[in-house]
Amino acid sequence: PGEREREQLHVRIASIAEETLEDFDEAIAAWKEVLGANRGNVLALRSLDRLFGKKGLDTELADNLQRQLELAQDPGDIITLLGRLGRLRQKMGDVPAAVETYRRLLDIEPGHDETVAALEVILPDAGHELELAELLEPVYRLRSDFAKLVGVHEIQLKHAVDPRSKIARLHETATCYEDVMDDPGSAYSALARALGEDPMDAETQQRIERLARAMGRVEMLIDR
Repeated sequence: PGEREREQLHVRIASIAEETLEDFDEAIAAWKEVLGANRGNVLALRSLDRLFGKKGLDTELADNLQRQLELAQDPGDIITLLGRLGRLRQKMGDVPAAVETYRRLLDIEPGHDETVAALEVILPDAGHELELAELLEPVYRLRSDFAKLVGVHEIQLKHAVDPRSKIARLHETATCYEDVMDDPGSAYSALARALGEDPMDAETQQRIERLARAMGRVEMLIDR
């Protein structure tokens, strides 16, 4: 038989093995034959996707999803595949690969809810917290989620070395607390930390003095 006939034969074998005999291993082998002859066969890729999921073959499924991504054109399909691949890699414990997959997804759809939730699960991991803070910061700005924005600022501050960068981040944190979260006490604390980085910084001095007076706590300045 010709190549086309052989492909159709393997498709029939795969269908019978899966649907009639429930022999998933045989179905996988047949679909792999189809894919071996035609790497772009979408039916084979999607069938193997389903079968790898049934068999719990995570490594094979990850490779399959990656191949589907290479062929996908529709943005919605790409987002779905990236989400599935990210969650699978996360389940497999490959956090760097999962984070990179989620990064690609956010490049297409910033603020994608499932992806943000997945990244927030990883966020407490100290080995990845700075990278995730950088990824989530623009998302929280987009959502105007200032409580979480302050949280990622704290992570960034923990890793910052340059005093000027720390001061800028603390000023922004103070603004979130004062202007949006109605928490002048925490705003004052953030400015006090900025002053600790550079007691001579004029902007910090002006802001902390203004805030102390607004709070009716001028003695706080004297204590300093």
